[in-house]
Amino acid sequence: MRPSFAATARTRKALQFALLSTASFVALAALISAGRATPFFCDDTGPSTFNFTCGSNALTAGSTASTAVGDGPDAQNAQNATAIGASATATSFATAVGEEARAIGSNSTSIGQLSRANAGDATAVGQAATANGASSTAVGQTAHANFSQASAFGQNALALATQATAVGAGSQASGAQSSAFGVNSNAGGAAGNAGTTAIGQGAQADGTNGTAVGQVAHANSDNATAIGQGATTGFNATAVGQNAFANSASTALGRNSAGERDRRRCGWNGRNNKRQQRGRGRRGRARRLQ
Repeated sequence: MRPSFAATARTRKALQFALLSTASFVALAALISAGRATPFFCDDTGPSTFNFTCGSNALTAGSTASTAVGDGPDAQNAQNATAIGASATATSFATAVGEEARAIGSNSTSIGQLSRANAGDATAVGQAATANGASSTAVGQTAHANFSQASAFGQNALALATQATAVGAGSQASGAQSSAFGVNSNAGGAAGNAGTTAIGQGAQADGTNGTAVGQVAHANSDNATAIGQGATTGFNATAVGQNAFANSASTALGRNSAGERDRRRCGWNGRNNKRQQRGRGRRGRARRLQ
């Protein structure tokens, strides 16, 4: 009697399944014995606590509605915590994603290897990005927002005071309510003076309430304003124009202009402008006498 085609197909499938199971078991055993892998289990607790745990040493003990996925993530003793990645840690209502990422604070978010969101409503995104202040934001590799409502965007951007903002690689806003926009811009200086604004690559506003706008523009003292590439000012001074320079309590307007104390200089070159005006006056008088 010839075997039916259906019986032959069933036998073939059973044999394939048995071989696949055996091969899988042998491969897993080889990996474990060689120390190249460790088996792990996933657990969805369901309606009791609504936790999801998946990975070696993943922890959600004592939590509700929490998730831990990876090798050693910690979302235990929390509510609505999410920790994804090797040794990631999240507290209640926080999210940490990445190797050793930390989200410590309600509504905090930390994404990236070694990222840190260490206060409530803080956000850190990027490798080693750190948001230490409440409602602070750090985005970029090694960006730091260290005080409340501070914001740092860019590689190694630093917002080092309350409500300070630093945008651009290497930018730094060190004074309260200070703002730095541009690569290596600096608002506040080493003293961390408040109310400063620096806009442009390498722009620097050191004095309290100082403003520097333009590439390497410098507002070096209190209440100073420097606008233009290379413009530089002293105390209570204003310089507007490329390479304009205004000493203390003076104003310089125009390219290469220079203002001395209690004086205002204007034109393409303030130092020479006055001489030019005198020359024109003499020539005019000479014409009238002829």
